[in-house]
Amino acid sequence: MDKRKRPTVLFLTQVLPWPLDSGPKVRAYHVLRWLAERSEVDLVSYVRHDDAPSSIAHLESVCRSVRCVPVARARWRDVRDVVRAVLSGRPAVLLRDDQPRMRAAIRAAIVESGRGGPEVVHADQLWMATLALRVPAGLHVLDLHNATWLVFDRLA
Repeated sequence: MDKRKRPTVLFLTQVLPWPLDSGPKVRAYHVLRWLAERSEVDLVSYVRHDDAPSSIAHLESVCRSVRCVPVARARWRDVRDVVRAVLSGRPAVLLRDDQPRMRAAIRAAIVESGRGGPEVVHADQLWMATLALRVPAGLHVLDLHNATWLVFDRLA
């Protein structure tokens, strides 16, 4: 298939989907790989301090491009986001992951693609939904492969 005619997908994830050491990563990776076999995929993902450069290199072999944004977490940010959530009525977890550096990485991926934007934006898990909806695209996909409500139920 001619690569110029392949659809473009912007894949957003809160956890780097490699190595395959947890259920959500396994699921996200196999969806990502399946999409990459059929389309041009640009991955934008948060990364943690213990994510290995070899993991990023592996994903670069699967995707057209990979952009990583270090997670910025701190107790004061969590408190700020809970306060913002109470005042705005929006979920704190969505506010937490809607960070300026991630928005900048998404914009850079779109500009770098040279096509004016993706045809599809794939938000892996609820945390990335707000970011995905800001991207103009023909189709937005929210992949809720985790029973998120169970996480909060167990925490309670």
